[in-house]
Formats: sequence, structure tokens, C-alpha cells
Amino acid sequence: MKVLTHWFFGLVVTVILTSCADHRYKREHEARQREIGPVKLGNSYQFKDSPNSSTAYLVNLESVKNTSAYLGPDFKVRYFDFENDASLALYCGGHPQTREGAPLARFNSRFAGRLVKWDIRVVENGDWSGWAYLDLSTKDGPPMIWHIMVTARDRDRVKAIARQLDSFRRIRAE
Repeated sequence: MKVLTHWFFGLVVTVILTSCADHRYKREHEARQREIGPVKLGNSYQFKDSPNSSTAYLVNLESVKNTSAYLGPDFKVRYFDFENDASLALYCGGHPQTREGAPLARFNSRFAGRLVKWDIRVVENGDWSGWAYLDLSTKDGPPMIWHIMVTARDRDRVKAIARQLDSFRRIRAE
């Protein structure tokens, strides 16, 4: 009976320690996500490239009501929700999503000082969705492909949000 009691006690302690470690990891991960999340500065939003980074990005966006960020194992995504049911997602990493099929429309705009080509489609719920890509990877650095995704109720709103991204630029983090 003593052996069974010791074994059970050891199991309980192991479960408690594992649970505490998981909870601590979640808290730390959430803190790192907050650190890379967009911060409002007037009509601009600034966000760090990664936790503890001296590199940040700045973009001027109008009518944003909510922001958030997700820090993945080898990528980051920043989300911006606009008034009138529109959204923007800025993915940066090495494995962006792709789409099959031909777009309904195309247009060009600027992002990070570079020309980007947008493909526009209608998604399942009837909203319009625009996607663009920009590869800023360097030989010596990690993959840095920006996948820019805008969703809105109509094509003109997608284009209007995409054109705001002309202001997107890299800066030194404060």
C-alpha cells in the first residue's frame, strides 16, 4: 500500500508541476504576443518586428477599432479590424498561404516602399478579399515574406485599405 501511495503522490506532484509549467509558458507567450502587438500613436500604429527587437514598423491606418497579434513558431501576424466590417492581416514569415484559381480583379499599390500586386476574389460569405505578397528576405536572414490580406464588403473598400499601406515603413523601435 505504501508503494501505491508514494506512486500516486508522485503522479499528483508531476501533474501539478506540468500544469504550472504550461501555465507559465502560456503567460510568457501571451506577454511576447502583446510585445509585438500594434500600439496606436494618433492615426498610426507601431509594432515591433519580434519581442526584444530594436526594429519596428509604422503604418498610418484610419477607422481601426481593434488590433491584435499572434506570435507563431516562425511567423508573426498583426490584425486590424476596421469600422464597417473590414479587416487587415499582416503576416510575416516563411510560409504564407496561397490560393488556387484566377482572381476576379487585380490592382497595384505600394507596401514598404515597393510595388505589390493584389489579387481580389469574392469569398464564401460574399465579402471581397484582396491578397498581396512582398518578399523582403535577405541571403543571411530568416525568411521574411509579407502576406497582406484585406477583407471588406466591397472591392472599393479593399482597395482603400490597401492604399493606406503605402505608409508602411520600417523604423527603429522606441
